[in-house]
Amino acid sequence: MIDSESLFLTSSTSEAYACIFKLLCDPGDTVLVPRPSYPLFEFLAKLESVKLDAYRLTYHPGIGWQIDMEHVKSLTTPRTRAIILVNPNNPTGSYIKPHEIEAITAWCSRQNLAIIADEVFLDYAAASSPSKAASTAGNADVLTFTLSGISKILGLPQLKLGWVQVNGSEKILKAACCRLEMIIDTYLSLSTPVQIALPELMKTRQFFQNQVIARIETNFSCLQKACPPAGIRIFLREGGWYAVIAIQAGISDEDMVCKLLETDHVLIHPGYYYDFYEEDCLVMSLLTQSDIFTEGVRRLVSRFQYRHSEK
Repeated sequence: MIDSESLFLTSSTSEAYACIFKLLCDPGDTVLVPRPSYPLFEFLAKLESVKLDAYRLTYHPGIGWQIDMEHVKSLTTPRTRAIILVNPNNPTGSYIKPHEIEAITAWCSRQNLAIIADEVFLDYAAASSPSKAASTAGNADVLTFTLSGISKILGLPQLKLGWVQVNGSEKILKAACCRLEMIIDTYLSLSTPVQIALPELMKTRQFFQNQVIARIETNFSCLQKACPPAGIRIFLREGGWYAVIAIQAGISDEDMVCKLLETDHVLIHPGYYYDFYEEDCLVMSLLTQSDIFTEGVRRLVSRFQYRHSEK
């Protein structure tokens, strides 16, 4: 059960991050973020004069992506204020495992850190994923901010509505909520019409998500059938709506995506955009219309096989 007094509406999760950084950090303080991950965090942190340190997500074949807890601990300093968890991560699609939440929570409790959990993709679990999508909402062991919004769960980014659910021990929770309310009330950026419309909008949630999940599964199945025979590696995906692949083509990820765009008219993202440690990773959206996606995969495979035959 979520207490309505601990739930705050914002115009977006980006605004929620900005408000939480204001609450937790002084200029020059540090927040830990996952790597690889979405590059938006860097811009949001700079606007609040907050520094970021990136902790590793390591990939284990057959197991998937896992948080490197020793790296998290090594990055923690007296000026560290929070750890960001993206559940599931964008773009790796990896969910935070129960044992990882336990370990992060224990470390945050010991170091007096907060958890900021971004769960905008939580609903989009892969059909084949053994992981259970567990939310951090209600995590009372440490100060925890759980973020989501209608941009992803309803596909309505233009309507600009997100939320933050705050949890923690009673003493810390009350003070945090009072201060967060003051920050949000200072701006009052969320419009009244979308707040009034929200109950009706939420009734479309299942209808929208069923269509999205069906397309994601169709496209990912296409990718699985086409890429491994061509020597293209597909990383384990547990959720979200992106796929990560690795191509050893003898050229950089940037050169590969430029070649695909210029010659084959296929648009995908290079791994460096998401700060991958690996140099041969590409990130593909699974939201593309399926016939277009299938043709794009065919061109990708043809391009790789052509490059491979040249070696």
